[in-house]
This record gives sequence, C-alpha cells and structure tokens, in this order.
Amino acid sequence: MTHDQAITEAERLRREHPQRRRLVFAPRQLADGDWVVITARPDGMELASDERHAETRAGPQVTPDPTETQTPPIHGQRGY
Repeated sequence: MTHDQAITEAERLRREHPQRRRLVFAPRQLADGDWVVITARPDGMELASDERHAETRAGPQVTPDPTETQTPPIHGQRGY
C-alpha cells in the first residue's frame, strides 16, 4: 500500500467503520517502506458523536434576559 492509499483508507474508516467513535485510524510506515492503516483504541476515550460536534460548534444557546433592554444606548447616554 502506498502512502496516499493508506491516507485514503484511514479517512474511509474514520467515516464508515461501525466503531469509529471508539477507534482511531492512522497511516503508518513499516520498516520495509510499505504503508498500513493502524487501529488504536485509546483507554478511557470515546469520540463525540456528530450531533455533539454540531452542538459544540454552534456555541451555547443564550436566552436573552427579559429585564434587559435589547437596544444599545444612544450616543451620549449611559447604558443604564
């Protein structure tokens, strides 16, 4: 297997493998120069689901305080 093939296969496994949330796939060069895809299971680590990644990227959902005005202060006025 070439380096490019190993990278492509590792990417495919990261997307399609049934245990992709628990395993890590990475290309590795052997002593003879061939490339393989290694599979590792880090102890105590479970990768977050796609839904959890989406929640993290979206940021916290903040509910506005109804007691605070939503309009900025007019120039020259103090904000209280």
